[in-house]
Amino acid sequence: MRIDEIISIKNSNIAKASIFILSSKIITIPIGMLLLSILGRNLSTTEFGLLSFVLSSAVIISSVLELNINTAITVISSSHFGKKMNKNGFAVLKLGLLAKLAVTMISLPVGVSLSGLLANNVFHNASFELPLVYTMILATAINLNNYLSTIVRTLHKFRSISLIRVTEDIIRILLISLFIIKADLTVSNTIISYIIALLLSGVAYASISPVINILTARISKRITLEVINFNKWLMFGLAISTIGHNIAAPIITYFISVESAGLFYAAFKILSLMFLLSNSLSFILLPTFSRLENEERLKNTLKLLIERMSLIAFPIAFGVIAISKNIILIIFGKNYLAASSVLNLLIPGLIAGLLTTGAGQALLSIKRVREVQIIPLVNLISNTIISIALISLFGLNGAAIALSIGYVLEFLVAWGLVFVYIRPNIDILNISKYFIVSLLMYTFVSKIVISNIVLDMIISILAGIIIYSIGVFVLFNYPSKKNESWPT
Repeated sequence: MRIDEIISIKNSNIAKASIFILSSKIITIPIGMLLLSILGRNLSTTEFGLLSFVLSSAVIISSVLELNINTAITVISSSHFGKKMNKNGFAVLKLGLLAKLAVTMISLPVGVSLSGLLANNVFHNASFELPLVYTMILATAINLNNYLSTIVRTLHKFRSISLIRVTEDIIRILLISLFIIKADLTVSNTIISYIIALLLSGVAYASISPVINILTARISKRITLEVINFNKWLMFGLAISTIGHNIAAPIITYFISVESAGLFYAAFKILSLMFLLSNSLSFILLPTFSRLENEERLKNTLKLLIERMSLIAFPIAFGVIAISKNIILIIFGKNYLAASSVLNLLIPGLIAGLLTTGAGQALLSIKRVREVQIIPLVNLISNTIISIALISLFGLNGAAIALSIGYVLEFLVAWGLVFVYIRPNIDILNISKYFIVSLLMYTFVSKIVISNIVLDMIISILAGIIIYSIGVFVLFNYPSKKNESWPT
């Protein structure tokens, strides 16, 4: 990529938003690792499993409510105010926000009142009543937070969103650390820390968003119906994807045990951090889709995108396999060592999930917004059905295999849609080179054995980076190959 192209992309509004988001992601990675380490080393595997059940279930409930609002209420409000009248877009947003607030507040007393019934009749364990109550309170806090951040997001205040999210994570760690200092860290106190952090970030969102103006205004031209409709479908996909990726912990809790859910959740959170790291490294590629003007440019950009995602995905995946035990030991401790095998089984899902990123972005660039929603829907259905089937056969490992299968199916559907609508020119040879070099890197790194696990991991990471860099340089320069540049 030429210097002038980089400068031009970085100066665009979309790129500026990406830079703000990237900054928060980069900061979130070490913060996330620190939080996991604090929880893993101060909670037993059973307590961590119960925490994972509450957190995953709260996210699912929040996503279900978000799904209902964005697919039903917003459609009704769009029909009421007129689908083609952009001047009424602000009124549509107002009605949608009122509906979201109403559903959020109603869901709390309903959920709390049903907690005892669910504990006794679904989980057949009365001790689950309190965790279910906490789940509903946490889900409500998440919804209120999303309620206010929706306004900030719609107004494109990405810098504020990034800053608030990082601050929220820091507050959570400080509160949990305070409980540890007082020797009073429990699952309940941990959940309370999550709730307080969410509420404080919600206050921050409210302070910078015109929520009162929106709820009291009649009509404004500032936010068009087109933007609202686009965000509606994006939120639909996000809700479906979130449910699919978090469904495993409740299923494992129900069919196996709370402790097994904790081991799975430990591996899953490492996987999530790897996704975050990979997407952060590849952020410079994503804004280019909004700059496309013709089909040929889109095809060339897709070709380069999947090559660069392969450049990132394969070494990270093979690197995680090589040092998976050390990762678990350093972050969580020896009580979670069994999670390393689960993490290894999730690696195919990591590769497939990363390679899917560009496909969804490309489909959005040609306004195939509804088609994109098929991708997370496949993941949700496959994760739910396959998880239940494989857990009965392979236990905890079955859940990991099911999640990887879900990501692989998501990848196949996503790129299937891309080839139907775009038909890009993919260079399989270049992608294969990244795979071969990554495999070679794994072969060397996996043989590094040092008694100090921290030093072992540091040297393994540095050796992996050096070996991979040399391998890529050699394969792509000997014999010499004409350098490719980004489409202009």
